[in-house]
Amino acid sequence: MAIKIAVMNQKGGVGKSSVVHCLTDKLRGKGRVLVLDLDQQNNQQTLLNMRDNVSKEASAAGILMNGFDPKKCIIPVSKNVDLIHSGGRTIENFDRFSKDDSEKISTQLKRAMHDIENEYDFILMDSSPTMTLIHQNIVCYADFLLIPCDMDILSFSATRSIMHFIGALNSKVPWSKAEILGILPVRYDKRRNVDDLVMTDLLSLEENELLGGAKVFSPISDSANMKTTQVRRKFISEAFPKSRISDDFDRVVSQILEEIPKRTPKVPGAVLAKGEARAWN
Repeated sequence: MAIKIAVMNQKGGVGKSSVVHCLTDKLRGKGRVLVLDLDQQNNQQTLLNMRDNVSKEASAAGILMNGFDPKKCIIPVSKNVDLIHSGGRTIENFDRFSKDDSEKISTQLKRAMHDIENEYDFILMDSSPTMTLIHQNIVCYADFLLIPCDMDILSFSATRSIMHFIGALNSKVPWSKAEILGILPVRYDKRRNVDDLVMTDLLSLEENELLGGAKVFSPISDSANMKTTQVRRKFISEAFPKSRISDDFDRVVSQILEEIPKRTPKVPGAVLAKGEARAWN
C-alpha cells in the first residue's frame, strides 16, 4: 500500500507545488508515484506539462463530488509518474457540497482512493492555502503531512498556525490519521541574516519538543534554477542534475525515508531504503 504524503501550509506562495514536484522527481526512482492535486490552481498539471487533452470532469473534483472512478482519472505522465489533476476551480465547490463534518464526508477521499493505493508506492498530495473541507479529507487520508516554511516571519507564523489547525482537527475528528512528518525550510540563503533567524526559531521548536515529534528537515536552497526548471516543464534532476537544489532534495528525500520508520514501526527501514514501499500497511 502506498505511503501517502500531503504538502500543506495555510500561507500561499511558500512553494507547496514546487515541493510536490521535486519530491515526485526524487521518489520516482524508488517506486511508482501518483501526484494527487487537490488545489484549485491545478499547478501540477502545468508543472508536469499535461495541459493538453485533459478532461475537466475526470479529476479530483469529479472523484469527490460526482463519484468518478479514480482509475479513470489517472493521467500517465512518465515512467513511474501518474497524475490526477484537481479539476481547477471546480474543486472549490466541494466545500459547499456539504457542511456535514460526519465521518462520511470527512473520509470521502479516503474511501474513493482505496482501490488504487496498492498500485503505487507513493501518493503525493498538493493542497491550497485555504483551509477547507478538502483539507479535512486530506488529514483523514494522508499518512503524513509535510509543511514547507519560507524564510520569513509570516511563513513561520503560518507554520505554527497550520500545526495548531491539524492538532485541533485531530482532536475534533477521531477518524483523522495524518501525522506531521516535519517542517521543510525552503528558499534558504545562508547569506541572509533573516534566514538564519528563522532557521534558529524552527530548530528551537524541535529542540524544545514543541513540534509533537515532527522534524525540521534540511533546508532547500534559494535558487533561480527552480524557476528555470518549471518554465522548461522539466524535473530538477533533468534540468540541473548537479545543482545545489537538486542535491538538497536528494538529502531531504533520504531524511524523509529515514524518518517514516521511526514514526511508524510497521514500515521496515530496510524496505524503505530500497524504495519498496509496498510493505507499508
